[in-house]
Amino acid sequence: MHSMPSYRERDIMKNIIMRSLSVVVSTACLFTFSPLAFGQDNNENYQQRLGDISTYLNHTLSEKEIDEQIKETSRRTGESPDSIASRVEKSVRDSVLDTARFSVRSGNTQLPRARHTGDIFVSNNSSFFVWKHGHTGIYVNRDDIVEAVGMFQNAHRVSRKNSVAAGGASILEVKTSQGNRDKAARRAIGYIGRGYNADITDTNRNDWGGLNCSQLVWAAYYYGAGIDLDTGSGEYVWPYDIKNSGYVREYQYVQ
Repeated sequence: MHSMPSYRERDIMKNIIMRSLSVVVSTACLFTFSPLAFGQDNNENYQQRLGDISTYLNHTLSEKEIDEQIKETSRRTGESPDSIASRVEKSVRDSVLDTARFSVRSGNTQLPRARHTGDIFVSNNSSFFVWKHGHTGIYVNRDDIVEAVGMFQNAHRVSRKNSVAAGGASILEVKTSQGNRDKAARRAIGYIGRGYNADITDTNRNDWGGLNCSQLVWAAYYYGAGIDLDTGSGEYVWPYDIKNSGYVREYQYVQ
């Protein structure tokens, strides 16, 4: 028969148990998920992405405007704001890197006569605003181009001599029949007067409303001739996605 522990022995055992529980609780606290801390970190990352995106866009859109776009896209699609911000940051960063591979000059570029209706130009810059992602438009005959200029402006048809192309430009022909080039040019003419699409958070692979420069050129060929000029890996078409397309061939470069 075992004897009962003395009062002193019971006190020692009690202290050991309490110390053990204290260690377990302290250790658990170290690994306990803190929603508040996570939210703060997540919010800081989101705010940092907004700042980076605005910088990549040369502050043509403010952090507040980008945030509003992201939240509207999130509301409409169900994609989280963090996911959208991460995707957009990568898209604009990749576009800047694509443009940086080419020599970027300042000053307007006078475009040459095109070889064909339906040819495309991709310039390193735009004289409408300082832009790190290039500019593009489509020739609707050998001397006139249609281009989406920029925010608060409508897509217009102008002489090649009056384009907002700047910083040097590649003149490209699309490797297809002249009939398809003509169809794309006619489609582009139909976009004259459209407002500008400044939303960078959602796909621009459509022609449903306002159009940005690369969207207009892409849509003219996609909907006009059934040719997809986008070489990008995302849902957003940039000017250099078109320049890098396997469907185009550069035949002239102008400073």
